[in-house]
Amino acid sequence: MLTEKIQSFKRLVMNEIVASFYQIFDALRQQNNEVIQQATTAAQNLLANPNSASALTEILANPPNIYVKQQAALLLRRFIIIHQAEITNPAEIIQQLLNILFIEQDADLQRRITGAIGKFKDPNSQGLILTSAQQIISSGKPEHLNAAILLCRKLDLEEFLDHVDFFCTLIQQGLSVLQPKYVIDFAFKLGDQLDGDTERLAFFNQIWENTIQYVCQHLDDTFDVQFIVQRINYCLDTHPIQSPFANPNTVINGFLPLLGNEEIDLNTQLALISAIDSAVNIEDALEGVDMEEFYPLLLQKYFAVSAFAFNPTDQLAMSDVNVFQIISLCFSSDSVFLDCVFSLIDSLYGNPATRPGILLIIGYILGELSDEVRDALPQIADLLSKSVNDPIRLVRDSASYGISEFAKNYPDEMDDYVEVLGNNVLASLAQEASQDMLVALHDIFQNSSDTDSVFDQAYPFLIANMSNSHESTLQFLFPCFAELCSNSHTKIKGVFTQIIQLLFQTMQNNETLAEPACKCLGSMSARAPELFSPYVQQFVQFQNQYLQANDPSLQIVALLAYGKLLECHLSQLEPLIPQLIPILLQISSQDLSNNLKEEIIQFTMRQQQTLEENGEIEFDIEENEKENEFSPYAIPSLALKVLCSIIMRIPQIVESSLPQVLQAIQIQIKNPNIDAMTSTCQAISLFARGISKTNIQGKEQLSSQLTSCVLNLVSESEEIDNAFEGIDTLAQIIEFLGANCIGQENQQQLLNLIGAALNGKLKCQTTKDYIKEFHDALCDLINELIASLGPNAPQVFAPYMSTFVTLASHKKLVFRDFAIRILGQFVEHSSANVPPQLKENILSFAIAGIRSDSQHAAFALNQFTNGDGPLIMPRINEVVPLLHQKISQKEKKAAAYISFIDNLVGAIGELRRNVLKDQFPVEQFAPFCLRAMPARQDPTTNLDMMTFYLWLAQVMQSQPANEFAAVAIKLFMQPTDDIGGIAEEDTGVLQKVKQVMIGCLQQIPNAEAFISEVCENDPFKIQRVQSVINS
Repeated sequence: MLTEKIQSFKRLVMNEIVASFYQIFDALRQQNNEVIQQATTAAQNLLANPNSASALTEILANPPNIYVKQQAALLLRRFIIIHQAEITNPAEIIQQLLNILFIEQDADLQRRITGAIGKFKDPNSQGLILTSAQQIISSGKPEHLNAAILLCRKLDLEEFLDHVDFFCTLIQQGLSVLQPKYVIDFAFKLGDQLDGDTERLAFFNQIWENTIQYVCQHLDDTFDVQFIVQRINYCLDTHPIQSPFANPNTVINGFLPLLGNEEIDLNTQLALISAIDSAVNIEDALEGVDMEEFYPLLLQKYFAVSAFAFNPTDQLAMSDVNVFQIISLCFSSDSVFLDCVFSLIDSLYGNPATRPGILLIIGYILGELSDEVRDALPQIADLLSKSVNDPIRLVRDSASYGISEFAKNYPDEMDDYVEVLGNNVLASLAQEASQDMLVALHDIFQNSSDTDSVFDQAYPFLIANMSNSHESTLQFLFPCFAELCSNSHTKIKGVFTQIIQLLFQTMQNNETLAEPACKCLGSMSARAPELFSPYVQQFVQFQNQYLQANDPSLQIVALLAYGKLLECHLSQLEPLIPQLIPILLQISSQDLSNNLKEEIIQFTMRQQQTLEENGEIEFDIEENEKENEFSPYAIPSLALKVLCSIIMRIPQIVESSLPQVLQAIQIQIKNPNIDAMTSTCQAISLFARGISKTNIQGKEQLSSQLTSCVLNLVSESEEIDNAFEGIDTLAQIIEFLGANCIGQENQQQLLNLIGAALNGKLKCQTTKDYIKEFHDALCDLINELIASLGPNAPQVFAPYMSTFVTLASHKKLVFRDFAIRILGQFVEHSSANVPPQLKENILSFAIAGIRSDSQHAAFALNQFTNGDGPLIMPRINEVVPLLHQKISQKEKKAAAYISFIDNLVGAIGELRRNVLKDQFPVEQFAPFCLRAMPARQDPTTNLDMMTFYLWLAQVMQSQPANEFAAVAIKLFMQPTDDIGGIAEEDTGVLQKVKQVMIGCLQQIPNAEAFISEVCENDPFKIQRVQSVINS
């Protein structure tokens, strides 16, 4: 009697749970988001009940309607995921589900049921699944065959390869009876496991060929085709490591002719393009193909699909016109492809339907950094400038993408284009303020070293629009304003007070914009330190509030601001340092890496759950709209960076904080977040500079410890961003502590790492292509090691000399420049031990580089003048006219070009001093060299420049006086820290320059007005010059 009551009670409870699930399923069908959210929450709560599995199984066993059963299967799968470790009777649940599966005829519901069954991964459960699949196919019924295929898809096939004959038979039967998509999926998964089984390779090769044919013959089955193509792509993407049967040529030959046929659904054509993209991305896929014939056909077909997708009212983010990314990345390094693209510009731009496509493909090839693209920059800039004011929105959006890529990939050239691009973008924004165009404007300003040429147009536009825009638009406008102001040299000073007040009001009233406002103030504090000085304390008050806040975004703002303030306002911050250090130590000691790892795991599980619910096979991580924001997981590393910045500037605090700093470094170096890694590496760099100024005991051991940490980070990193930050840190450790301080073992590991990087063998290197930040850091590391090793450098680097020489002759300027930077260092630091023939080759590379306006080639030539004059003399009739041609050519604004001129003038001066001496053609060079003095971009050249200047003043008797005076005024009006090593040398060069200046000023009527004019009426510059005169 008691037993019956218990059973009755259990039945009652079960009925209530079943009824609750039915109510949830009904609510999920409503068109009300609030109701759906409540139902979702109720389902999650109900799944905590261990009786849910039985309730959902009961629902599946009854035939009310297919929708309810589908939802029950999904929830049961979720229950199994959540409670698998607690389930004591997995075989019972699997058997119940198998019984339901075998009587179910709906294929989609079968898939969902097998999705639940497949969550049981223990060997016994997997064995039961296989046995059931083997038994059920004996009936010969299609639905049983389909169930068997779906079950076998859920097996860990690697553990069941002794059943491969059964699997192959199952595949053959499935292909003859069923819709093929899941059979193909299973076949490809099985084929992935049989790498090296040449006996069965022919079977899978034939399935591959048949699959491509099936797709070509069933293009109307859009959903199935897209599923199968997705599986094809996976095989191509893993070939040849997996999927040896995946023949890319079959895909290209089968799918390419179909593109552009307007009778084929656009989504299907986009799927076919994705497969072709995967195919052409395989190395040697096009071996033997005549690319001069292939590229025009490929582009014709892709542009046909892009034109098919064209809708003039679309925004770029909503359009399918962009089909060019993969082929551009694959082929942009090939000059034949680039020539083909450039030859099509006029005809494709003339058609509005293909106009967005040509702009997009130009945007992609701008990332190639090839000589062909660099030579075409003026024409590209003209095309983009014209397009941002096109009447078609989609064209304007595409042009804005191209401008962003232009700015980000060619920042050293942006100063030549900031005016034309910036003003045209502003004109477009005056008609319609789109987010894409605002991003383009931001990128222009951010990547220009001087925004003054566009300031008068941009500043009033941004001020007016920020005052009446919605906050969603303001979030794009304000960063533009911040970058405009941050990179203005002179124009900013006229509106400094107004901007400061606006920025402080923004920080006070708008937390959303506090970060860009704070960043802008930080940049202005460094750009115009004297003007900003009265506002430091007010700025610090905000940062103290932010630092104590619970809001991670505000903590980030405060730490970034302190980092900037330390650069130019240390004296005003020093009283706060004792209170700041404990806060920074506390924050930097936090270990957030486990939190991050847990978030990644949860994210992956959610994505995989969505994937399986939708019947897909792989997922792409969606673009995060906040991907450019600093990660909260990196806050401890950022605090560590600020702390080490203090240590660098006040090294006497090292000993008291050393144990805590080292502990924090050990914690943060393990944080996998990219922002965290970046900040930690920068912190170690600053720390190395700090301890280099001290005499603490165990400096060598400490240097070795830091080097080992960073070497391991770079070697193990799979992210290029982490790797180049680590390499840059190693360069600074060598620069400030020396190669001998890091230990012999670390030196050898460092050389091995350099060798791996040069050959593209680091884990983070997925390509041998030039990556600016990575190769810049690698070059700095090699050069610092050469400088530290001195005369021994050629012997130590002997295994890599042939690589440097090969790169110096590379078809791309960026690689040639990379090599000449390094080879010039050998001449500077170890010329006596560089083989004579190699030195002659380096000289040839330097001369060739000067023809391409390479600052590093000019630097290398400079090094030859000191002791290697006899090598230059046989080529002096080639060198002197070349130098004159370059120093007298029309000036450009680009930062890279100005750096070239700085180094060129230095080289000319040293060529005069050490090689030509009194044979130097003064009248030919003097006017141009004086015009280029002092250094405007590379202050390290000032010593050579001013030595040359003093000689010119002597032989020319300081005439014209106004020109000689102007050079000295421009030098002395700068802060001492900005004029380079000349400020620290003790040969009296600066004192002699001062004497020349005073002598010239005495010859100039109204000298004070002249000084003011040269100083652009800047009172701080005038004060510096007067201070020098009066000293």
